[in-house]
Amino acid sequence: MTERVDGNTQPAGTATQPPGDERPASFEFMDRIADGVFLVGATGKFIDVNQAACESLGYRREELLSLSVANIAEDAESRLAVAFEGVEQGETVIVDATHVRKDGTTFPVQLNINALAHDGDRCLLAVARD
Repeated sequence: MTERVDGNTQPAGTATQPPGDERPASFEFMDRIADGVFLVGATGKFIDVNQAACESLGYRREELLSLSVANIAEDAESRLAVAFEGVEQGETVIVDATHVRKDGTTFPVQLNINALAHDGDRCLLAVARD
């Protein structure tokens, strides 16, 4: 079975990465998810994002990884604090938010946020559905 990925036909289940992408193999599954997926550190900086997140916001992956939640979400600081507080209590946090694309246009998303340990640090795993 084959599927179309960025105009190329390849075997199903084959993950593609941009040349020079040093992404851990354990994160390759994220590009198989149709919703935007963001792995966010305690400071709000993006640790990893999937292709759907990049496409929805109009950034290349390298660009998005140089940014933080504050660059793409309205009212980011207060929402980030609420999310960390909720997940620390073991909750899944669901938030309605507004994302800002690279070109400045906005769109509504619903974020499903959970805690995740990454390299010994507590992070947020947010899935954005628009």
